[in-house]
Amino acid sequence: MGRLTSEERHRILLLKEQAVQPIRAPSLVATAAIDRDGERCRWLQRVPSVAFGLALATAGLLLYAFVGFHLPESMADAFLPRS
Repeated sequence: MGRLTSEERHRILLLKEQAVQPIRAPSLVATAAIDRDGERCRWLQRVPSVAFGLALATAGLLLYAFVGFHLPESMADAFLPRS
């Protein structure tokens, strides 16, 4: 009398799976948090290249200011040696 039929066991199994499924499925909040972490990681990977680019541009501007480059007046002045 205390034994379950296969149909009752199957129904209990389905109920247990339905109860566990919301725990297994990621919620939208958790998925959004994962996306934000990936976005932050990509941003952190860009920081060194942006910093290097800014340092290079700054060094170029400082070099231009201190050395005093000037454009030649003509192409002949650019390629002929000065005497």
